[in-house]
Amino acid sequence: MLFAAIAGRLKSGGILASSDLASDVQSERYQSLLEVWLRTMAAANVSPERVQQMRDAYERDVSILPPKTVEAIIASGGFESPVQFYQAGLIHAWFCRSRPR
Repeated sequence: MLFAAIAGRLKSGGILASSDLASDVQSERYQSLLEVWLRTMAAANVSPERVQQMRDAYERDVSILPPKTVEAIIASGGFESPVQFYQAGLIHAWFCRSRPR
């Protein structure tokens, strides 16, 4: 729904740039990325208690989808196949064009 609403507001062929947390949370890779992500927060002087709160929130409250699923959601909203152009830890970013109307 969100991406369909965005596509409806863009000119035909308009470019979308979108970023989101994305990972396969069942994979070993996710655990590695999460650890690096949380260590980065700790290095930025985030208190150990806050880092633990973030870890708990990621497990309980944050919906992190696999990148391919995010790409499919974007495409189903009226966009051509998204192209990933950026990743920093768990943050992924894609660009794509809205489909011609």
